[in-house]
Amino acid sequence: MRQNKLNDLDSKEWLKFTKTWFVHHPKARKETDKLHPAKFPESLVEQFISFFTKRGETVLDPFLGTGSTLVACDETGRKGIGVELAEKYAVIARKRTKQRVIVGDSLKIDTLVHDTVDFVITSPPYGPMLNKKGLAQNKRKEEKLDTRYSDDALDLGNVADYGLFVDSLCTVFKKIKPLLREGKYLVIILQNYRDGKIYRPLAWDVARGLSQDYMLVGERIWCFHPETLIWTSEGVKQIQQIKINDLVLTHAGTFEPVKQKFKRDYSGPLFGITVRGLNRSVFCTPEHKILVIRRKFWKKSHCFERFKDVIKKKPQWVEAFDLKIGDLLLLPIPHVTPSSLRLNLSLYTSKKIWISDGFFSTLNKGGQTKLPLEIDITPDFCRLAGYYISEGHGSSRAALSISSYNKEIREDIIYCFNQVFPGIHLHETSKEVLCYSRLLSEIFANLFGSHAKGKKIPPLLLNTHLNNLAELLKGLWAGDGCISSQRAAYKTISPLLAHSLTFVLLRFKLIPNVQFQTDGIQLSFRGKSIEILAEILKTNGIKVLRKKYNNQTWRDALYFYLPIRKIEEKKYTGSVYNLMIEPHNTYVTYSFSSHNCQDDKTLYPYGMGNAYVPNVHHHICLILRK
Repeated sequence: MRQNKLNDLDSKEWLKFTKTWFVHHPKARKETDKLHPAKFPESLVEQFISFFTKRGETVLDPFLGTGSTLVACDETGRKGIGVELAEKYAVIARKRTKQRVIVGDSLKIDTLVHDTVDFVITSPPYGPMLNKKGLAQNKRKEEKLDTRYSDDALDLGNVADYGLFVDSLCTVFKKIKPLLREGKYLVIILQNYRDGKIYRPLAWDVARGLSQDYMLVGERIWCFHPETLIWTSEGVKQIQQIKINDLVLTHAGTFEPVKQKFKRDYSGPLFGITVRGLNRSVFCTPEHKILVIRRKFWKKSHCFERFKDVIKKKPQWVEAFDLKIGDLLLLPIPHVTPSSLRLNLSLYTSKKIWISDGFFSTLNKGGQTKLPLEIDITPDFCRLAGYYISEGHGSSRAALSISSYNKEIREDIIYCFNQVFPGIHLHETSKEVLCYSRLLSEIFANLFGSHAKGKKIPPLLLNTHLNNLAELLKGLWAGDGCISSQRAAYKTISPLLAHSLTFVLLRFKLIPNVQFQTDGIQLSFRGKSIEILAEILKTNGIKVLRKKYNNQTWRDALYFYLPIRKIEEKKYTGSVYNLMIEPHNTYVTYSFSSHNCQDDKTLYPYGMGNAYVPNVHHHICLILRK
C-alpha cells in the first residue's frame, strides 16, 4: 500500500475533506474574537492543517491577527509560527496560545523567520475592502469594535492603490517561498470584492501574480462545464458564450444582467444531474449550490414522499454532491415583459438595397419586390412564422416555400402572407405555397433558419406577447405537431428550435417531456397538459379521458418542481465557468436554479420577506504548491 506522506488522515477522512470542507459552519464567535475585524475560525484552519500536515510539523501564518492559526496548531498537535504587525492583536494571540508570536512587518518576513516550515496558511488583508461602508461596518461601529486592521502606514490593509496592494501581497508570499519545504503547500484565503462600480478579482490576481513561483493546484469555487445551457432572454446559450450584460434568468423568474464572467482551469469530478421532464444532464463541480426541496423515499412502500407533503417544506441551497434521486429541483416560470419592438426586415438581408417611403427593394436586376422596411409583430406574422419554421424553406437564391397537403392550411398561409406583405407574388400548388421574392426568402432564412436542422425562433419572438406566441404555436403544430386526447407532441431535428420552443412553453406554464432521440428531439405532453395546450392551439374536440397520470413534474404559480432522475459522476480536465448576477446572485441552467459565486448565508431561496442579499463573495481558498 502506498504510504501517505501528506497527512495522518485515513481514506474516509481524506475523501470527506476533499468534498465537504468548503461547507463550513463555525461556532459563534466569542466577544474577544470580535475585536479583530476579519478573524477566521479556528475550526476552518484545523481542517486545512490536518489535511496538509502531519503531527509535529511546522505551520506558518504571516498575517496572524488574533492567533486563530496558532490555536488550531495547539488543537492538532502542530508547531506554529505567526507574524503580526499590530501589537494589540499580538497581545491577544499570546494570551490564547504558547506558540511563537512575532511582532513585525510581513514584507520583511525573510528577516523575521528563519525556520523551515511544512505548511503556510493565512487570511491576508483585503486591501481597502474593510474601509468600505456597509451594514457590517455600521454594526461594528455601533458595538465600538475595530472596522479596520490598524492606522499603521505599513499595514497592507491601508494601501489604497489596488495594483500596489496586490504586488505587495505577492511579495510577501514570494519571500516565504525559501522557508517552505519543497513540494509543500500554501493556502491563501481571500475574497473577491466590488470597489464602487469596479469588480476586484483579488483571488485571481494574487494567483496570477504567484504563478511563476508556485503551482496553483486548486481553488474552491463552484462552476459549470463550458457547454452547460443557461436560460437567457434570447433563449438558451452555452455558459461559455454568455457575455457581460447578457440578460439571464434568475431563480426569481426575472432576467438580470451578467456583471462578471469567470473562467478557470479545473481537474476533478463533475456531477451530472438529470431531471424528469427536461431529461438533459447538466454537469457542474461537486460544490455548486442548487435550489432544491428534499424528498424522502419510503423503502417499505418503495415510493417517494407525495408532492402535496413535500411542497410544505422550504427550498434550500444544496451542494451538487449532496443531492439524491427524487429530490425536487426548482425551475422558475419566466416573467417576461413583452417587447413591442418592430421588426426591421432590412437587417436580415445581405443584398444591396434601395430604401424609399418606408419600403425597400434590391438594387440588382430583377429586384421588383418592395417590402416594408419595418413590420409589427402581429398574430398573423407569428402564425406565418410557425408555418415556415415547421415546413418552410428559404435562401437568397431560391423562392420561399411552405409545404402542406392540407388545403385549409395553405389558404391560411396565403391569408397570413397577404396580411403581412400585401401584394406579394404567391403561387399555390397541391402541396405547397410559393413566394417568388428571393429577398423575402433570404430574410426568412436568416430569421428562422433555412433548412430543418437550423430552424429556430428568433429572440424578438421569444419575448413577444403571449397571444402572438399562441399563434406561433398554432403554425408550428400544424406542421410538425400532433394532438389527441391521449397525447400531444412536437418533433424537430433542430436543437435550437427544441430549446427555444421549450422556452415558449415555459412561458405558458407548460413543461414538456423532452426526449432526445436518434432521429430528432420530441416534446410531448400527457394528461391535463393536453387540454391546456389544446386551448392555446384552439383545437376543438380534445377531451382528455384520463387526467390523473402519475405526475413526473409539478408546478405552482412561481416554479416547476422537477424530480432528479439520474445523478452521474465523471472525471474532467478543462475549463469551467461561472457567472456573477445581481441582485439575486442566482442564474438558471437548462434544468434548475443555481447559486452563483456570491454569498448566500442570509439568502432566503425565494428572495421574499426581509431577506438581505449581501453583495460580497464567498471566501476563496487558493491552494498552491512549491
